[in-house]
Amino acid sequence: MDTIFDLSNIAAGILLATSTLMKIKSISDSILKISNWLTGFKVIIGFTSFILGLIFLFRPGCAIYDLAGILAGLILLTDTLVNIPGIGESLAKLSRSLLPFTTAIGVASLIVGILGLLDLNFLC
Repeated sequence: MDTIFDLSNIAAGILLATSTLMKIKSISDSILKISNWLTGFKVIIGFTSFILGLIFLFRPGCAIYDLAGILAGLILLTDTLVNIPGIGESLAKLSRSLLPFTTAIGVASLIVGILGLLDLNFLC
């Protein structure tokens, strides 16, 4: 399940930090293609990052990795959260408050996803 969380963080990071990653000329075409393809799975990626981040949040010492996934998931699910009965409006409001930090959260999610996938979780 860790690998799925890492892959969802990488995908979320690519989606959220596309504008910054496009500035790297050697990978800009690839990033654009990947980002366009991943956009179709935005809700699934956001849900996976958010839920697994919440589940893994209770691992000792790994809170930074898990919070990056939770925040990335919240941003990706901004439009979908209002459909959750009871807490949907509150989550959507929280998600909208994170929108100015989209790129930073995307880069953080991408980094922790890559570190986790390579098993370089030096904070865990």
